[in-house]
Amino acid sequence: LNSMIACYSWPSHGKTRKYSEDGQNIKKSVRHFVHFLEALANQYPDAQFHIVSHSMGTRLTFAGLLACSTDIAKRVKSFVMTASDLNQDHFDSRRDELVRKYKHAVCTINHSDEDWALYGSMIRNADSRVGHYVQGAWAKDFDLVDCSGTHTHYRSWRLTGSRISHTHSYHAQQPVVLKDMDLGTTKKAGQRVSIAGHSLTRRGTQYRL
Repeated sequence: LNSMIACYSWPSHGKTRKYSEDGQNIKKSVRHFVHFLEALANQYPDAQFHIVSHSMGTRLTFAGLLACSTDIAKRVKSFVMTASDLNQDHFDSRRDELVRKYKHAVCTINHSDEDWALYGSMIRNADSRVGHYVQGAWAKDFDLVDCSGTHTHYRSWRLTGSRISHTHSYHAQQPVVLKDMDLGTTKKAGQRVSIAGHSLTRRGTQYRL
């Protein structure tokens, strides 16, 4: 994608033991994220937005995209939620509202059943996470892309605690995932050459890399 990259960094402690505090910081950061989008829109009046978020950051973008104005929403042409640490029930409760607001955009969720960080999150929170294939990954009108097969290192690292984070950052490590996110700025999953196949389930169409 030939464009300018702008990064929004929220105040994360970056430590597992601070996970709960980071969750509170996310909630406090939503209005600042919305102001950030507004500032970009004002500075670049002709710009279109393609948003990529990861893990707990998907909580921020989910809430921010719901909270931002209609004028900002019209300029969001795509967004990707990868390895999402967003509560599945909360997502379900506001999913239709998000879909209506961004029906013009390409909306992708990357998920994996080999993401051990999210597995730990599900145990800790006693609920399902959007980015985990087995318990989550149900989102009507979103492109659901299964990235489980991209974890070439997973089988040998699955029980090594210091390596668990690698299964959570597949979006940045695997070229096929990066390529798919690039193509996803303009094309639905069914049109992307990076998609290896798909299957029809009771939950809808599941694509895989």
